[in-house]
Amino acid sequence: MMKQSAKWFGAVISMFILFALSGCQSTDYASLPDSYHSETDYPYSFISVNEIAIAPAENGYYYVEGDFLFFLDSVSNKVAVLCNRPDCKHQYETDSEEVWKCDGYLGGASFRNVQVYEGTVYALTSGSTENDALALGTGDKLTKFSLDGTKREDIRPISITRGFAQPLRIHRGYAYYVEASKEGQALYRFPLDDPQAKTETVYCVEGNVGGFIPYGSHIYFSSSTFDSSSTFDQETNRYYSEILDYSIAQNQVQTLAESYFLRGIYKDQLLLSKNDRSVDEAVSGEYALLDRQTKEISPFVSLDIKDGTDNVTLETDGEQLFEWRIPLSDMSGENLGKTRTYQFSVLDEKGNPSFSTPLRYPERSTMVFAPGDEQFAFYGIIEHMTGNITLDLIDKENGFVRTNIFSGNEKSLKPHVSSLD
Repeated sequence: MMKQSAKWFGAVISMFILFALSGCQSTDYASLPDSYHSETDYPYSFISVNEIAIAPAENGYYYVEGDFLFFLDSVSNKVAVLCNRPDCKHQYETDSEEVWKCDGYLGGASFRNVQVYEGTVYALTSGSTENDALALGTGDKLTKFSLDGTKREDIRPISITRGFAQPLRIHRGYAYYVEASKEGQALYRFPLDDPQAKTETVYCVEGNVGGFIPYGSHIYFSSSTFDSSSTFDQETNRYYSEILDYSIAQNQVQTLAESYFLRGIYKDQLLLSKNDRSVDEAVSGEYALLDRQTKEISPFVSLDIKDGTDNVTLETDGEQLFEWRIPLSDMSGENLGKTRTYQFSVLDEKGNPSFSTPLRYPERSTMVFAPGDEQFAFYGIIEHMTGNITLDLIDKENGFVRTNIFSGNEKSLKPHVSSLD
């Protein structure tokens, strides 16, 4: 009888331990709603056009430019390198053996990346700085920083080959990224709390994996199954892509739509642009919404492309719609290489502008834009001829006034550094 009681007691204790461990091994991501949860989710509205890497924080934003990590104070609008060394010259240091000692120096990582996740800043870095020495050529890695920049710790080496902005995205306990595979490209992930864990293949394709958006309990992404250098079928001379849904809870991938591009999340739905067209045809101004619950696609906004003479794109921060419009003549032909002018507009759901302004940028430059949050959007220019770089705030709460907050040059932002190993 005593043996039976002991067995029963032991079984109860074992069940209790297992239950306790199951609660301690995660922050219970499974109980989170299938919508945006700021503390554990990737900030989807900061997915940017081109190369800007910026992430929201409690009192401002973290921003990567060149080889340095900056912090933007949202009250003063001041930008400073995340460094606490009192005599540090940061990006203005001219001694190549001293630059790397700056707390905010990231090294020459292949891609710019920054995200605040559960009270910690994560960024891609390059070069080992252990034991007060610098060793170059050690490859890219994921590194975490304290919010004030005083502490940093390398998490694990990482290889990323898909070159869109913010290529690594942390979401509900995992880091997701795209890398070349034997078949073509694949979307991978690894658990953030286990640096030794093997990476998992979410989806692999004989072609390319396009931009991906973590949202709620899903990872939404585009895929092309044709030539990895394009998104069109060479036999039919038509564009082609799929919108796929990776369910985190079910660990399964399903196709949601064909012949669409994924543009963002708008009011809890997927914003899609139509791409069922010939290579020779102008980009369509047709946008649709995909209901995440019913999986139904409905026509949304039809933007006037003026008989194919304008190039238009639509971006969203989840609540507002932003149109970028430029004449095709400014992108090719006799105007190629000259100063360009985009018309930036805020649209309602019928495609009518509530605000509109021209934005000019010099020849041989790249425009960068992140829709941002309810307060600010972010707009920048990279001048390839001069190396000059600027970043502006677009104040959504005050008439979309644009204010320059950062100016720099690639020469100082990507300094020469000498290895001391």
